Amino acid sequence: MRARRLVSLLLLLQQRRRWTAAELAERLRTSVRTVHRDVQALLEAGVPVKAERGPGGGFTLPSDYRTRLPLTVEETQALLIGAPGAAGALGLGGLLLEARLKVLAALPTELRRDAARAEALFHVDEPRWFSRAEESPFLAELAAAASEERRISVEYGRRDEVIARTLDPLGLVLKAGVWYLAARGDGELRIFRVSRLVAVAVTDETFSRPADFDLVGFWNQAREEFETTRPRIDVTLRVGRADIDALRSAIDWSVRPSLDAGGVAAGDGRIELTLPFERLEYAYADLVQLGGTVEVLEPPELRERLQRTGRELTGLYQ
Repeated sequence: MRARRLVSLLLLLQQRRRWTAAELAERLRTSVRTVHRDVQALLEAGVPVKAERGPGGGFTLPSDYRTRLPLTVEETQALLIGAPGAAGALGLGGLLLEARLKVLAALPTELRRDAARAEALFHVDEPRWFSRAEESPFLAELAAAASEERRISVEYGRRDEVIARTLDPLGLVLKAGVWYLAARGDGELRIFRVSRLVAVAVTDETFSRPADFDLVGFWNQAREEFETTRPRIDVTLRVGRADIDALRSAIDWSVRPSLDAGGVAAGDGRIELTLPFERLEYAYADLVQLGGTVEVLEPPELRERLQRTGRELTGLYQ
């Protein structure tokens, strides 16, 4: 959006250095011609951009020029997070609104009009279709502990057990509507799903954040490793359209993207899907609770196990 690019251009010019049009185009990921048009827009909006031609020339602002944005530290954090849903979950929704209002108030009139028009034309709805937000009641505490570098004691639930851990929280990641905690525990860097935390206590003990830790780089590497090394058992099944929500609620979060991708219509009016499970026993545990709502076609060992369970239940209640 042009309004965002103009604000970025203004902030670059305020870094007290001289920029060539080519340098600005590279930083803003646009063309040199667009940079010249944007500089002209700033001039028309009252921003005193100086343009010098020839070797050593470029665009600068007067040394005493600076827009004033009286943001608090918390408002700056909310503004950097950016996404309203994420900021709201961290308890920063109101601060994000205040920060946006201060930014708009500090912009020249022309840029303010462009920003208002962009807001009227574009809306970002973060959650996936048909997805329900996960309960993550400890987000604010985790964010504060990571910011203050304070150690936490947690209880983390897995399929059939709860594990107590002491962790150094390093950052939070929001992925497809699901929050994850990057943390160090027992000398190891790991990812924890926030919704599986059943208890969190922030201690008075502090820790030193690793100097070379980069949250984005760590997350990207962990995500790639998970996607390429995760064991996979493909389960083909049929389910009625009216029962898709029940299936979504029963299966693990890691399987749901394949369900959301859709399947093919079967001849009997049901939907045929192929869902990837990590293990056969996980597929059994998720699907057996649905009873006759779904019919497993493949693999045969899973179909036979569900058939055996059905016969045992029928025999018990006859």
